[in-house]
Amino acid sequence: MIGLLRNTHHRRILVLAFAGLVGFGLVSLRLVHLTLAQAARFRERAAGQHVMRVTLTPQRGDIRDRNGRALAVSVLRETLTVRREAIGDNLRRRIAAACVEIFGGDRDRYLARLTGRGYVPLVRRMEPEQADRVREFIEGLDRTARGLVYLEPETKRLYPNDTLAAAVIGFTEPDETGENAGRTGIEAAWNSHLRGRRASDEVFRNNAQQAMEPVAPEALIASAGHVVQLTIDGAIQSIAEESLADMVLANRAEWGAAVVIDPRNGEVLAMASYPTHNLNSHADYPEANKHNYATWYPVDPGSLMKVFTFAAALEEQVTTEDEVIDLHGGVWYNPIHPHLVQDDRGHRMASADVRQGFAVSSNVMTVMLAERVGAARLARHFAAFGIGQRTGIDLPGERSGTLRPGERWRGADHSTICRGQGVTMTALQAAAGLAAIANRGVWLRPQIVLRIEDATGQEISFERNPARRRVISSLTAQRMLSLLEEAVLEGTGDLAAIPGYRVGGKTGTADRWDEQAGGYDGSYNATFGGVAPIDDPRVVCVVMVGNLRRGRGVNFYGGDVAAPVFRTIVENSLRILGVPPNQTEIAQSPSEVVISEASAAQPAPGGASALANLPPDRMGPVMPDLAGLTMREVTSRLATFNVSLCFQGTGCAVSQAPMPGAPMQGVPRVFVFFEDPQAHGG
Repeated sequence: MIGLLRNTHHRRILVLAFAGLVGFGLVSLRLVHLTLAQAARFRERAAGQHVMRVTLTPQRGDIRDRNGRALAVSVLRETLTVRREAIGDNLRRRIAAACVEIFGGDRDRYLARLTGRGYVPLVRRMEPEQADRVREFIEGLDRTARGLVYLEPETKRLYPNDTLAAAVIGFTEPDETGENAGRTGIEAAWNSHLRGRRASDEVFRNNAQQAMEPVAPEALIASAGHVVQLTIDGAIQSIAEESLADMVLANRAEWGAAVVIDPRNGEVLAMASYPTHNLNSHADYPEANKHNYATWYPVDPGSLMKVFTFAAALEEQVTTEDEVIDLHGGVWYNPIHPHLVQDDRGHRMASADVRQGFAVSSNVMTVMLAERVGAARLARHFAAFGIGQRTGIDLPGERSGTLRPGERWRGADHSTICRGQGVTMTALQAAAGLAAIANRGVWLRPQIVLRIEDATGQEISFERNPARRRVISSLTAQRMLSLLEEAVLEGTGDLAAIPGYRVGGKTGTADRWDEQAGGYDGSYNATFGGVAPIDDPRVVCVVMVGNLRRGRGVNFYGGDVAAPVFRTIVENSLRILGVPPNQTEIAQSPSEVVISEASAAQPAPGGASALANLPPDRMGPVMPDLAGLTMREVTSRLATFNVSLCFQGTGCAVSQAPMPGAPMQGVPRVFVFFEDPQAHGG
C-alpha cells in the first residue's frame, strides 16, 4: 500500500513536470515569435503611444513691392474652438455669455453655433487682447471643461499700408476649409503660390496629448506659401494714388485710373484706382470701391486715339510729318463716308503740316489721314497696338474694350473711331500701346509679378508670359515720339511739361457713352498719355478721369484734368528712379518742385536735384534723416518746415521723399513711409 502511494506521487510529479516543461516551451516559442516575427509591429505601437501627428496650417506668403516693402503679410492669431457634443447646457450658456462680453454680438447666435456635434471654430483669428481675455475665461473652468474649450493658432492676413495698391493686391476671405483664399487681385490670381499646402509632422507628446517638441523646420518650410514680389514701386504707387484722388475729388468726377509702365520691359510701376478701399476692412466698402479701374473700365479715349491713327498713317507711308494739308478752315464734310467733321474753335486753321495738326489735335486732319489708310488697314493697326483685346496681364477681371473690324464700320464710324469715339480701351491698354511706341515699335505684354520666392528665399521659376510683337517700325516709332513731344511743347499737352526733361504726350476728351441708356449722357472722360524722357524713354503713364460734368469750378478737358496728374506722377517717378534731368534745361528753367525717394536706390549722379550741388549758404534748409522715427517724432522734427506731410503705413519711418540732405526750398509736401518692425515676423 505504501509503495502504491509512492508510485502515484512520483507519477504526479512527472506529469506536473512534463506539463511545466510543455508550458515553458510554449511560452518560449511565443516569446520567440513575438520577438522576431512581431517586433516591428510592437515597436510601431509603442512609438505611437509617445508621438502625435501635428497638422500644419500653411502660412500664406507675403506680397511685396519691387523694393521688398511689405504689401500683404500673415500674422499669427488665435481661434476659439469648442467640442460641442461634450459640453452641457450650463457650460454652453457660460461660453455664449463670455463671447458676448468679449466680442459683442447676439447671444442666441453663439448658442446656435454651440449646438450640434463636432468641433466648431467659434471665433476666428481674434486680436491678442481678446485672446488674453478668452484665456482667462478658460483657466477659470474646471479641468474637464478646459479640455473642451481651447485656443488654436491660425494666421490672419494683414495689409500694412491699408489702401495702397488695394485694387492690385486684392484681399482674402476664409474658404470652406477655414484657410485664407484670395478673392480679388494678386491674392486671387496667384493664390496657388501664396496659399502654400497643408502638411503634417510627428512630434513627441506627453500623457495630456500635448506636444513636447517643436515641428521640424523642414515641415514648416514645405507648407509655407511663396513670397510674390510685384513690379510695383510703393513710392510711385503712393504718389499716383494721391495725385489721382486729389484731381477726381477737385472736379467731382466719379472715378479715375493711372498706370505707369517701364517701356523697356513692360513692368508696371504703378496702377492706381479711385475710389478705393482699405484692405483691412474691405467688407465695409461698396463694390464700386473694389474695382481696378485701370483694367476693368474701358472707355472712349477721345483724342488719345489719334496717337495710333497718326502712327498707322506714318507706317503706311500715306503722309510725312512735313506734309502740309488743307484743313478747310477746320470745318470739313467727309465726302467718302458722309459726315461733318469740325475742329475745336480755338484750333481751326486753313492748313497745317502734320506735326502742327497733331499738336493741336485736329479732327479734320485725323479723319483725312484715316481715310487715306482705309478702315480695314487702320483697324488692323489698332488691333496690333492691343486695342479691343485684353493685354493678358496676370490680374483677374481685365476687360477687352471694343474695336469693330474695319469691314463692319458704317457711316460715321470712319470719322469717329479714328479720333476716339465709338471705340473703348482701358488705361492699361492705352499705356501698353504707348509703351510700344516708346519701345521702338515693339509691343510687350505688361508684367505685374517680378519674382517669386519660397520660404528660404530661393527663387521659384514661373511662366512670365512675355508676349511681344512688332507693331510699327523703329523709324515710325521715333517719328511718333517727335510728334508727341511737339504736342506738349506747342499743343494741347502743355500742362504735362516737366522742366529738365523732354516729355511727349497726347490729350483726350470724350463724351461718355451710357451703356444702359444706349447713348451719350452729357458727361465726359478726360485722358492724357505720355512718355518721358523722349530721348531715352523710361516711363510711360496714362491717366483717365471719368464721368466729369460741366459746372462751375469743374474742368473736363484732358489737358486740364489728366495732364497735371501725369506731370506730378512722372516728375516724381523719374526722380525716384534716379533718371537725371537735363542740366542745360534746368539752368534755363529750374524745377519748382524737388521731390525724390529713398526707399530703394541711391540717387544717380546729378539726379536728386540740381540744387543739391549748391553751396550751403545758397541751398537753404535741407531735409533731415527721418529713418527710425515714429509719426509723432517725424511731425515734431518737420514742424519748422512749411510743408504738408503725407504718411503711408504704420510703425517707424523706413524711407522718405525728399531724401535726407535734399534742399527743401520750394518743396510743398513730404512723403514718409512707415513699417511695423514686427510685421515680417507673423
